[in-house]
Amino acid sequence: MITQTRHQPVKQTEDTSIVSSRSAPMTSQEFLERFGDKDEVELVDGVVTKRMAAQWKHERLFQWLIRLIGDYVETLDLGIAFGSRSAVLINSYRTRLPDMVFIRKERMQIISDKAIQGTPDWVMEIRSLGDRDSDLMALESDYRALQVPEIWFIDQPNKRVRALRLKEDVYEVEELGSGRLHSHVSEGFWLDLEWIFADEYPKAIDILKQLLQE
Repeated sequence: MITQTRHQPVKQTEDTSIVSSRSAPMTSQEFLERFGDKDEVELVDGVVTKRMAAQWKHERLFQWLIRLIGDYVETLDLGIAFGSRSAVLINSYRTRLPDMVFIRKERMQIISDKAIQGTPDWVMEIRSLGDRDSDLMALESDYRALQVPEIWFIDQPNKRVRALRLKEDVYEVEELGSGRLHSHVSEGFWLDLEWIFADEYPKAIDILKQLLQE
């Protein structure tokens, strides 16, 4: 049995994703004060949990997408795209680190030094082998609760994308395995799913030129 004390790390638990234990749930504000961008952790229901190290295929796709989306929104002066170390406050006891976050130019005031304290315009998560369905459902529930206008889940193992878009307080869900997937908040941006599920990605600069010419 493990004796749990306030602010002490848990050396071993049944759930190895738990980083620390306390006598009371940690708040989002406490979480932001205690942890920084070097800590691969999230806050879920007041419990600090460790994010698993990214697999190679996940990281490769993430790097390709963040370059492409980041350059696209910067070129058109639409806003800013962040990578997976950007904390998003869900509520007083939940803080998430999406793989990608986009915030429109006119809403940049929600960005603080330590976290995004408001609703992002678009979040993206990339699923890898080993990711549990329950974890992804919890992520989707959090983003729905925050009413993120656009949510993408890229399922690498099954070569599917689940896209949710908020329309008049109701989410419309689109699930695709091929064809073009369009963003509704980053105007003019789209992806051919053959690109992201291919063994070799096309050069991001070539795709960017194609998008900007349309």
